[in-house]
Amino acid sequence: MNKKSIIAVLFILLLAAASILGLPLMAHRIERYAESVMPTVTATPLPVDDLDSMEYGEIL
Repeated sequence: MNKKSIIAVLFILLLAAASILGLPLMAHRIERYAESVMPTVTATPLPVDDLDSMEYGEIL
């Protein structure tokens, strides 16, 4: 292997190590942001149970 190939392999290994080590830091940052944002409350209607309201003859 020549000098350029060795430098390229070392650079790729450096990028891989930086991304692996940076992943927990990014995850903690995302987690802190998600905890600091006020939750959005939505009102969802209760599901209608159609089987109880249908007559026996309407069931196919």
